Amino acid sequence: MLELYRRGLKVPEDVTIVWPDDNFGYVRNFASAGERRRRGGFGVYYHISYLGAPLAYLWLSTTPPGLVWEEMHKAYEHGADRVWIANVGDIKPAEIPTEFFLQMAWDINRWNASNLDQYLVAWATREFGAPPASKIAAIMAEYYRLNFVRKPEHLQWWLSGQRVQESPFTPREAERRLADFHRIVEATREVERAIPPAKRDAFFELVKYPVLGASAANERYFHAEAYARLFNTDLVAARQHAALARTGDEALTQLTQEFNEVVAGGKWRHFMSLEPADNQWRSMRIAPAALPSASLAAPAVDLATLRFGPASPPPPATRLEIDPAKFSENISAGGASWTPLAGFRRAGTMITILPTTVAAIEPDAVPANAPSVDYRVDVPSAGKYRVLLGVLPTHPLVNGRLSRISVSLGDAPAQVFTPIVRDGSPEWAQAVLNNVTSASATFELSLAGPSRLRLRMVDPGVVIETITVESTEVVVGSDGHAF
Repeated sequence: MLELYRRGLKVPEDVTIVWPDDNFGYVRNFASAGERRRRGGFGVYYHISYLGAPLAYLWLSTTPPGLVWEEMHKAYEHGADRVWIANVGDIKPAEIPTEFFLQMAWDINRWNASNLDQYLVAWATREFGAPPASKIAAIMAEYYRLNFVRKPEHLQWWLSGQRVQESPFTPREAERRLADFHRIVEATREVERAIPPAKRDAFFELVKYPVLGASAANERYFHAEAYARLFNTDLVAARQHAALARTGDEALTQLTQEFNEVVAGGKWRHFMSLEPADNQWRSMRIAPAALPSASLAAPAVDLATLRFGPASPPPPATRLEIDPAKFSENISAGGASWTPLAGFRRAGTMITILPTTVAAIEPDAVPANAPSVDYRVDVPSAGKYRVLLGVLPTHPLVNGRLSRISVSLGDAPAQVFTPIVRDGSPEWAQAVLNNVTSASATFELSLAGPSRLRLRMVDPGVVIETITVESTEVVVGSDGHAF
């Protein structure tokens, strides 16, 4: 229907038009200023759970409240204020984002860009009391961060009809990811000891099961992947990974049985099912876990020294990872500015232009005083440097227009970055599964030393997740050292 509407379908003035998201939490369409004068107004149909292509997510609820705020506040600013509908799938364990969605619907001003990170604190305080609230909020914030990189239901990097392929994580990245999960698992176990007995069931349902379940799902996947990678080169390590993959799988079974049969005396029997829970709609769901056989498993001797694979190739010698929120200067213009967004992130705090209703600027006429943020970049030598932006796969605010951003580095001319994600395309599928897409360009610098990286707004609605600057060639500094 959206495509028909875009082609000119006429809708009676008294009918409320409800925009869909793309099933992964990114609203597909926004009303223009002219459309917002319609008597019937607009609404949004939003997904916190989804059964469909490219991969469903029906088990653990991992949509961060920050994403809900960024998309629904943007939709509200563009007139979607009549009807809000959330598809939550099974309401357990989707309580946190469901309640946040409803709080926004009730009072759009209650949460904003500056206090988003307090939602989990407020929620934990109400549910479990003030003493453990900050620790629980920190655990859940990290839970959302890790699962925003890849949901537990999306722990495979091939789609239906494609050949099995490895994840893009290097062995070191996989190892670090599991270590991050282990940290919040241990923090969860520590906090649990301080939870009053009357609250233990609620803590298991709302915190312990999702945290330990997500961790075990990642252990199962990445240890099985390490087993396959090392089988022909280091059988001893491979067999230890096999044991750990199977341990993760067993933990998932035991945790889910506890949820269904033990918690609250079996009150939630049949409520919780691991994904894939059945053989229906198999083309839209993660494949069943492919585990090494028990005969190939051998207990790990020392997890601290267990290898995940061969050493990863070194990154470019000059590679700078920049936290988007740590800018050296933030220049507002026309009532708009780049604003940090707390409450969800990949490696730091994201930034976006607020308000999102500010008019776009044609890229060939971006004024010097357009809303911009500056970062200091120290480069060892003149040469070519690549700037890579990781951005949320949001949809353009204006149908038919791309979301653009102007980028300049040092004394090189500015370039317009255009992250392109065609709705429904294979690129879109990977972008929403990863919750990121990218755009990059190469700049040639004539001077070494401090340089200014500047991001200028062209279109509002762009959300910057990550910024990376790296050399594209071997360069030699003034001291003769090669970078």
